[in-house]
Amino acid sequence: MKKIILVATVLVLCVLAGCKKSSTTTTASAAGFWTGTLNADGFELLLRSNGTARAYLASADTSLADKYDGTWVEGSDSLRAYWSIGGFGGAMAGKLNSAKTSMNCTVGSGTNTSGTGTVTMTKH
Repeated sequence: MKKIILVATVLVLCVLAGCKKSSTTTTASAAGFWTGTLNADGFELLLRSNGTARAYLASADTSLADKYDGTWVEGSDSLRAYWSIGGFGGAMAGKLNSAKTSMNCTVGSGTNTSGTGTVTMTKH
């Protein structure tokens, strides 16, 4: 009888020891496809997880838009992106919401992050 109680106790302890809860924390990322309207024109950004970006300007249809490649960096609640092609470029600075699904941005030419306009962008 003592052996049965001992075996049962060991089994219960083994089961309890194997039932640890994992504490995995995921952090939202701004990487993805963003859309908005800048000065009545379509403005889209493809932010890749490797830090590269593509800006689509002057059309809501990305197949017709002017395409500019560049880079982006993300802070805890902010984002900056830079793009250029053939000597012409632009930049933007955005304030992200906590879920990183929308942001209010200022856009400029060259490396200036303001001066061209403002845009509210939504992540899709």
